[in-house]
Amino acid sequence: PRGRGFNLLVWLFPLVAVATGLVLVATIVRRWTRRRRDGVAAPVNVDPAMSERIRREMERGT
Repeated sequence: PRGRGFNLLVWLFPLVAVATGLVLVATIVRRWTRRRRDGVAAPVNVDPAMSERIRREMERGT
């Protein structure tokens, strides 16, 4: 269709919809990555014996 009047919307709407979708996806991904970064706990001082026990259990897979 020619790019005049209502037909102009037929040409522009898909472009606007794709641009809006990309902005929406970028915003959601940015929020998800911030949550993961904020949700990481700081390392805790653990008794060396307990740390060794945890390491051994992790290696065994239990």
